[in-house]
Amino acid sequence: MKNKKTILVVVAVAVLAVVITAANFMGKGEMFSGSLTGSTTPIVRTTTTTSLAAPVLSLSADSTLLTWEAVSGATGYEIFLGGNWLASVDNILSHKWFPYTGTYTVRTRKGMATSSMSNGIAVLNAPVLSLSADSTKLNWVAVAGATSYDVYLNNVAEAIGVTSPYFLPKTPTGSASSYKVKANNSVGGTMSSAIAVLAAPVLSLSTDGTKLNWTTVASAAGYDIYVNGVMEAPDSSAPFVLGTLAPGTYNYTVRAKYSASISGQISGVISVKK
Repeated sequence: MKNKKTILVVVAVAVLAVVITAANFMGKGEMFSGSLTGSTTPIVRTTTTTSLAAPVLSLSADSTLLTWEAVSGATGYEIFLGGNWLASVDNILSHKWFPYTGTYTVRTRKGMATSSMSNGIAVLNAPVLSLSADSTKLNWVAVAGATSYDVYLNNVAEAIGVTSPYFLPKTPTGSASSYKVKANNSVGGTMSSAIAVLAAPVLSLSTDGTKLNWTTVASAAGYDIYVNGVMEAPDSSAPFVLGTLAPGTYNYTVRAKYSASISGQISGVISVKK
């Protein structure tokens, strides 16, 4: 009789420990771990459930605070920018600092479950301002997504729904005026940094008519003197001695300036007849 051979087949079941790090687009991440049996499919951290409400987002008037109402049963909230995870918070109902501009969304978290995404809030870039060389026009580059622009003078709205360039009114005497521009969309707006516009000096003549004087302009680095519209004496200081003049009429104006390339607004005219 033939010998029977018994073949023993040993089946090994591998238990694979998996650690997953979920990183956001800024390189930040959260660590999660778990075990898989007989598979290398990554563990899904969260499941979306319709029983958990999504937050409703709103934006503060100055576009610095993203807020939402508390959701019943929530243990935290996850903030996304452009579809990428940005931050997770526990029972905090606002996100104040916007490190980037773009569309923000938030979802509710309860344990390992999450809600669907909230409504999106688009946060605009702030306009970047510049002045014309004679400080009569305020310029800015168009902001992507902006539908209108408002100009503020010393933090008070001066002109609503304007376009660049914005022609500046005469700056009040005595100090620099601070201008800002707010870019708007349907949910709010983003304010630019301030830019100062130098005031026009106020001119006067000495009693003997030989010297030109003017008021000091705050933040001015120097003063240029013009005669009949032509620069006569750059980088001058008061009082300016008129010197010997041939017969005729001389119309003097003075402009304060920040630098060689950026000047303030022109003064009124003082006429001297010889």
